[in-house]
Amino acid sequence: VVLLLLVSLLIMLFVSHKVMKSDALNRASYSLEQAMTNIDNILLSVEETTGNTYFNFLLDNQKLQSHCREIEAANPYIKKCIIALDAAKNPYRHQAWCKKTMETKRAKWIKLLVDKDSITEQYVSFCLPIMVPDGSVAGVMRADVSLSVLSGVIASAKPSPNSYCALIDGDGIAQLQKQVPVCWTIYH
Repeated sequence: VVLLLLVSLLIMLFVSHKVMKSDALNRASYSLEQAMTNIDNILLSVEETTGNTYFNFLLDNQKLQSHCREIEAANPYIKKCIIALDAAKNPYRHQAWCKKTMETKRAKWIKLLVDKDSITEQYVSFCLPIMVPDGSVAGVMRADVSLSVLSGVIASAKPSPNSYCALIDGDGIAQLQKQVPVCWTIYH
């Protein structure tokens, strides 16, 4: 009888451990899915804001600064906006983000390091080519999103008390070097 009771308790312990582990993994997966959905929604909102302003810009391209301010005001995740037209006096025309977007003629997300007052900030930037009717590129609209903002979104989804996170790009490179108590994820 004692042996039967002991075997029953061991089976119950094994099964309950398996169920608890499965439940913890499901909760963590759900939290990570929610965080990735939030990041995707943020990036999509940046694309939509930039795209909507793009059409206003095509109708009236004389007010570059007001279009940039309109983009920054319309989306709280956009830290900075630049509209760089392809002209000899354009200070951005030889920078990689501008050159790549103009060469490919496609909207793209590009990671950037921006130095300001001897502080390097990391951004992911949406670059949208400004096309003219003949099919050539007249310039590029760039909207910057700070990686620290995206890190904060992920930090709020912390699936367990002892989990840690880093934002990893498509090349497998961590974008924030400090350890933030959250979980691992990949951005565009």
